[in-house]
Amino acid sequence: MKPDARAVAIERMQILIESAVRNARSDPALAKRHAGLARKISSRHKIRMPYHLRMVFCKKCKSFMAPGTGSRFRLGGTPKSVRITCNLCGHTYRKMLNSCENQRNHACNDCHLTTVCRLQKTSLFQIHIAWHWK
Repeated sequence: MKPDARAVAIERMQILIESAVRNARSDPALAKRHAGLARKISSRHKIRMPYHLRMVFCKKCKSFMAPGTGSRFRLGGTPKSVRITCNLCGHTYRKMLNSCENQRNHACNDCHLTTVCRLQKTSLFQIHIAWHWK
């Protein structure tokens, strides 16, 4: 695959997923269609979806999980974690927040807000936060 085509495919997937997350409450059918198109682009061009795009799909049933409507996000636990539950199949998986991945790359050695350090790079993180605080 040409490098230009790969970059265009990744850009299109990002646009479709962000549109799906934005439209999930107002038009769920359109949101599912956009998410399905993004998955189809990924499989057709044999490109692995970046993590910040994959995190809106259930790992078990592969359905689109819009924050607040298709999934539940819970913070807490003895090991600091985010628990994400699919509302369709009930599958729950956790993202551990104990260590900061970027400690070597920035001066945040005593960082206790690892969620921000780890996920702030992704644009979907801001969409998740905006979604829950509307």
